Amino acid sequence: MSESIRRAMLIILDGVGLGESEDNSGLSLANTPNLDVLLNDYPMSKIDASGNSVGLPEGQMGNSEVGHMVIGCGQIFKQDLVVINESIRDKSFLLMKV
Repeated sequence: MSESIRRAMLIILDGVGLGESEDNSGLSLANTPNLDVLLNDYPMSKIDASGNSVGLPEGQMGNSEVGHMVIGCGQIFKQDLVVINESIRDKSFLLMKV
């Protein structure tokens, strides 16, 4: 009995979002036959790329740097902005040596 090799592929498309309403998005308006095959014929998952999902404040848009740092970690790391905001809120910021 031969074992079948199962493969997975991670494709990162910087700047491309798959939103709820795609009627007027650049991705839905573009001619993307190869991407269409991947999205329609193969299993896929969407991941969140902003806010608490990537260690940013809720509502804060992510960016390439944050996204690349978070992908594959298996856990969420608070980004510097969150760490600074929390330290100001709990006043530990005032105790930091410069």
